[in-house]
Amino acid sequence: MMTRIYVISLSIIALLAIAAHMLLNSVIEQQLQTGKIINISGQQRMLTQRATLFTLDYLETGSSDAKRTAQQAIDQMISNHQTLLSEHYKALSNNQPSGLSNDMLNLYFNKDNNVDKQLARFVSLISDTLASPPRNIEVFSSENLEFKQMAKEPLLTALNDVVSLYEKESLDEVDNLRSAQQVVLIITIFTILIEAVFVFRPMVSKISSFARRLQWEATHDYLSGIYNRRAFFMIGEKLLHSSKRNKKPSSIIMIDIDKFKVVNDNYGHAAGDIAIQHVARITKENIRSSDVLARFGGEEFVILLPETNANGAVTLAEKIRIKINETPLSVKNKHITISASFGVSASSLSDDSLELLIQKADDRLYVAKESGRNKVEV
Repeated sequence: MMTRIYVISLSIIALLAIAAHMLLNSVIEQQLQTGKIINISGQQRMLTQRATLFTLDYLETGSSDAKRTAQQAIDQMISNHQTLLSEHYKALSNNQPSGLSNDMLNLYFNKDNNVDKQLARFVSLISDTLASPPRNIEVFSSENLEFKQMAKEPLLTALNDVVSLYEKESLDEVDNLRSAQQVVLIITIFTILIEAVFVFRPMVSKISSFARRLQWEATHDYLSGIYNRRAFFMIGEKLLHSSKRNKKPSSIIMIDIDKFKVVNDNYGHAAGDIAIQHVARITKENIRSSDVLARFGGEEFVILLPETNANGAVTLAEKIRIKINETPLSVKNKHITISASFGVSASSLSDDSLELLIQKADDRLYVAKESGRNKVEV
């Protein structure tokens, strides 16, 4: 279940990242396309002046170079005009709405501006003039040349309006794309925060809990809930070393439930489990927080008492022994009295190891069992 949620969460973030990337690409492509359109529309203004200048030069001097340059200028104007309106005419041919905005359509085709019509008229006038033989410009007033008048005011103004509108629409489109990109970014951040709180945080919590559980199971006995043998040696070695360094004695108490097999045979293994839990609970309730209690194996338990001499260990062992003997088990509505035997050993200030102390206590435990059980031997 957690794996599925994790995959879904990452997929959502991935999709948002892809969306942000696509929007960014759209912004870049839009800017490139707009730059191209603005450049072409801006050329039209320059080309009107160029065509006019070289046509006048041709009229005055009859220069073939001037005529050729003027012709190239109007050819380029026609090509640019077709490029700028190609998508418009393509959409109309497919019975689709024009890709141009209403404002741009008004500039190109309405009766007030009609850039399309003015440009066609300008190109026609230049072409007719270039097709005529050169003449002395002083024979007639240059003010009466219509193409020159158009290049000064109506056509040039209209072309300026086209460029300005292209720039404005481009900026608006880029702003819209950037706003969409910001929305995606906000959604992405919000999604990450939501997933961090409601997906990843619980997931980390569960993983941490699982890790703690594994750590607990690695160091504790599952049945009794106290330390296991492995953990006892890990902790015990450190505590014993610390006591020796402080020149303090330490003691070991070994505990064995008496006639444990009889309890199992007469009342079942569930009763044996209850007996182990019973002894572990009573023992734990009567030791200090600094003492280390572990299940040593089967029905045996071991206690390490740091900075405690033999007398202190015997006193504690007697207390626990009496408590176990006086507190019956409850198994299937029956009360069962059990007892335990104890073996005690204490370290000297020599180099007694933990294993040696346990062996000594186990030897005394054997004596307690052989001499009648339910007693403490030291």
